[in-house]
Formats: sequence, structure tokens, C-alpha cells
Amino acid sequence: MAMAGRPTSTIGAIGLQATNTIGYQYAREYVDILQLLWSQRNVNYEGEFFHLRDCRILPHPERPLPLVCAAQSDVGMQFTAQYTDYAFVLGDLSGEAVFAANSKLRQYAEETGRDVGAYVLYTLVLEETEAAAQAKSDHWMAHADREALAAMMGQAALDAAGGLSSALQGVAYFGITPIIASYAQCAEILDRIGTVPGTKGIMLIFPECLAGLQEFGEQVLPLMHTAKLAPPRAPRVRV
Repeated sequence: MAMAGRPTSTIGAIGLQATNTIGYQYAREYVDILQLLWSQRNVNYEGEFFHLRDCRILPHPERPLPLVCAAQSDVGMQFTAQYTDYAFVLGDLSGEAVFAANSKLRQYAEETGRDVGAYVLYTLVLEETEAAAQAKSDHWMAHADREALAAMMGQAALDAAGGLSSALQGVAYFGITPIIASYAQCAEILDRIGTVPGTKGIMLIFPECLAGLQEFGEQVLPLMHTAKLAPPRAPRVRV
């Protein structure tokens, strides 16, 4: 669930006012409809934003589907605690910001009596040494597609970053904290975040998707103490 917190241009495209209140009212109806469609055959719904008549989704899920909300604001975390199962939380390298965000989420979850946890977000830029990883990131920043970044993040954010590699980095990685480090340093950071109360998982972004995923599995995962590869699932057979 990321709709409620999107920029003005995105929300305006579907005719909504760009406010958190309106956005989360819209998201609330959307979640209500999903839960109905996943459990009932013929759904009728009359809301402020959605109007459904005799709708269905088949086949129904075989198990409850967890919902994740990308929310950082107080109103967003309150929504997450009431309607979804996990929240995306922006990571930091020390874990202090993650601890604060997880504590706030846990407070809201206690008010609703629900078990809600955090998935912490990081972008990984890794090499054998920290210096090599930083050089890789600097190379990407030097050759960044500024037009594409302006379209995604807004020209104002790009102008504010200027030509500095360190400033442009925040825009190019879409505000997701990058771990620019050696393999061993990355494993240490992720292990630290994995022990922060309330952390249910960590979502990793790989700028070079397939190569980065393989690199992580071969070079970082074996060094970690809080994570390991899950055994492969047996294929489902429908009778």
C-alpha cells in the first residue's frame, strides 16, 4: 500500500486531493474491498471512492495474504497498525532510527491489539572493500540519468542535489538508505538491524538486480547470523 503517500502529481492523476487524510481514506476502502473479494464470491460495495456491484476474484487465496504499507508518517503508521500486517521502514546504518520507528509502530499496534512488524529498507552497493563500493556508487552518480531522476523525484529535489555525488546519491537511490560497504561490513549492519525489536524482515534493493542478488547470496549471506536461505518449497499440485 503506497497510494496514500504518493506525491501530488500521482494522486491528482486519479482525481484525489493530495492530503494524507484523503489518501488514507481511499486506502482504507481499498483494503476493505480486497478483504471482501478474497473471502466472498459476490461483492457489493458502496463507499466514498469505490462502488462495486456483483464483483468477484476467483480462485480465492488459500491462506490469508499479508498486506504491507509504505508509511512513515504518524497517520500512516496508525493506518498500518489498524489495517495491514507490515510497514516499510526506512533504514539507517546505526539502527537508532529503525529502533525509533519500530517503537512507534509497536505503540500503535498495541492500541489495535494486532501483531504488526517492520520491513526495513536498504539499497546495497557492495564490493570486496568499502573503497571499491564507494567508487562504484560514485561512478553511478557521475553517469546518472538526471532527466529520469527529475521525472521520478521532481526537478526541485534534483536541483537541490546539484552536482555533488554525495547529495545526488540521496535522489538517485530514491531516499532509500544505501549500504555502501564491503561484504563483511554489510553483513554486520544487517545483523544489527535484524536484532532491533519489531524488525520482521529486511527488504533489499539491488541496483544491478540479478548480479547483485547473486553477489549477496554468495558473499554476504554466509557471513550473517540473523538470516539464512529458506529451504525450497515443494511445488503445489492441484487436484
